[in-house]
Amino acid sequence: QHSNNLCVQMDPAVVSRLRESFTLVAKENPVRITDSFYERLFKKHPEVRPMFPEDMSKQKMGLASSLSIVIKFADNLGEIEGVLLKLGARHVAYGTKEEHYPVVAHNLIETIKELSGDAWQSQWEQDWSTALNIVASVMIRGQNEFVAHKLAEAAHT
Repeated sequence: QHSNNLCVQMDPAVVSRLRESFTLVAKENPVRITDSFYERLFKKHPEVRPMFPEDMSKQKMGLASSLSIVIKFADNLGEIEGVLLKLGARHVAYGTKEEHYPVVAHNLIETIKELSGDAWQSQWEQDWSTALNIVASVMIRGQNEFVAHKLAEAAHT
């Protein structure tokens, strides 16, 4: 039982720049982003590698599709709040901690920057940061609600 209180409205200009940059780097295939992203993440943060499966293909597809959904609903993230809460809850099992979110966001932005090449616009950094912070805050809420629910269940047994 969660409250739908995500009424964060991103500026239409931000939404439009997010879509522009995503389209540019995804080039019809968002796995292009997630391939580079995980390569960068594991190089810079080898300590998180064990949290992921040996075969990363499903993982890369999953993140690519999550990114696509976020971009699609960037003008109305409230629509996918339930999806993001569930995604956050699922990340409890992976051992994801709150401090992992900024690391992911930073590496994702750096990946997009790298893939954009000369087309990169400095404003995109703030745009992506804004969007990823909103997504992270909902996912973290999903994680916390899930943990609280499990603790409450355990207390009743």
